[in-house]
Amino acid sequence: MKLYHLSEINHNGETFHPILMTPDRAMWGEDCTVKRTCFSSSIQGAINALSFSEDPFKKDCFLYVHTPTNLTSLEVYKPDKKEVPDCEFTNEYWVLNDVTLKCLGKVIIINRIKNYYTTYYQDWKIQIDKYIWKWKGKYDI
Repeated sequence: MKLYHLSEINHNGETFHPILMTPDRAMWGEDCTVKRTCFSSSIQGAINALSFSEDPFKKDCFLYVHTPTNLTSLEVYKPDKKEVPDCEFTNEYWVLNDVTLKCLGKVIIINRIKNYYTTYYQDWKIQIDKYIWKWKGKYDI
């Protein structure tokens, strides 16, 4: 399995420690009781996981693509829809212990499809945009 974490900052070589998601950063209904670092099994899923933000990515936004250096030693958990309402759209995984990141390169957001995905949490209808991307720079892997 491959896991990806995206950021506007290059975190190459840094070790992340699990944190609690705060309600202001979490999607409606997302679990805020489990300490974790969030990943996706795909780059698209990782972008999708960030796309619900109130300040969505602008066209030509760059994101650094990271993967764990120590995948075999990680405690990886796959949340369900009760924990992450859009998990089937984001392919989200949680790493529950410390994880060191390697930067694979960066991608650029080139387009946006509004209201691409719809999910429901309790009585709320949640519509999520999809962002189209391409590699802008790939480092030696």
